[in-house]
Amino acid sequence: MQLQFQVGPELTDALKTLAAIARPSTMPVLENMLVESAGGQVVGTANDFVNQVRLVLPLEADADGAFTVNAKRLASVMQSLATGRAGSLTVEPDKVVLKSGRTRCVMQTLPADEYPLMDVGDTAHTATLSAAAFYTCMDRTHAAMGVKDVRYYLNGLFTQVEDGRLLTVATDGHRMARYSVEVASDAAFDGILPRDSIKELMKLCKAGGDVTITATTSHYCFEFDGGMTFATKLIDGRFPDYQRVIPPRRESCTIDVAELVQTLNRLCLMASKDGIVMSKAGDEIELSTAGVDLPSQGSDAVNCEGGGDLHAGFNAPYLLDALAPVRADSIIFDYGGSDAAFAIYDPDDDQYLGIVMPVRL
Repeated sequence: MQLQFQVGPELTDALKTLAAIARPSTMPVLENMLVESAGGQVVGTANDFVNQVRLVLPLEADADGAFTVNAKRLASVMQSLATGRAGSLTVEPDKVVLKSGRTRCVMQTLPADEYPLMDVGDTAHTATLSAAAFYTCMDRTHAAMGVKDVRYYLNGLFTQVEDGRLLTVATDGHRMARYSVEVASDAAFDGILPRDSIKELMKLCKAGGDVTITATTSHYCFEFDGGMTFATKLIDGRFPDYQRVIPPRRESCTIDVAELVQTLNRLCLMASKDGIVMSKAGDEIELSTAGVDLPSQGSDAVNCEGGGDLHAGFNAPYLLDALAPVRADSIIFDYGGSDAAFAIYDPDDDQYLGIVMPVRL
């Protein structure tokens, strides 16, 4: 079997997508991508037992067949060739030969029948939305996911489709982010997407178009325009009741986002720890590094409008992460005391909510 190619963004981007999934494994074949030619179409597949991506490759095959080849190596070689350059991939016993001009590369292959494909189970529910809206959901919330937390169900993004909306929630126990968008679905289902899956899905959503989510008992399968599919195994666990963390509306003030972000970043340069003390009196909030024994100290202030007095401590990077999704020029900063969670609202987008827990200083 021989496959003809012409180097271009469509081909190199497709191979990079496959190579991102094919990782070193105890099964050598999983470092490869599966290339299948049937009915005049060439499809590439990569699988790491958690995520699987399948997409159409812009290759022309002279016969039906299948082989596996190291994904990263093939992607790197193709990317090194000049755009517009033509060539061929010739499949021979135990190897594939790439030829393009004077370039000749020989890569080892493994049998296609040894390549494991993910069994996602039977379809239960579906929902459709734009890739841009799905990207926004992930972008606004993923920073609050846990990182290698022993509570493994926090190391992912909770998703819930209900009443025609897709809700995403992330928390590591110290902060939380929530966002929702409309979807075309009458179904109700939920699941926890792994951290690595979120990273890949955010890349795939940048291509635009629509995405259809198919949910089974243990997997989500995402179908993008153009026929590309991305399947992922859900985290098997129960996500905590995030609604218990959301406080009722209380005292609140309005703060300029840019001024607050600049001030926090400046104070972080002076703090050997992440703790910042916030003291609000009248229409001014004083921010200072926590602790009198620090080698470097700093203080600053920002203006605000409304709300009562407050004296509390918080983790500065967590607050900065909660401010990043805000698209308005100002935030509504909701608070209830030194021991109560802070809530951050975007006045221009009522679907976003950020929660930051206070810290003892």
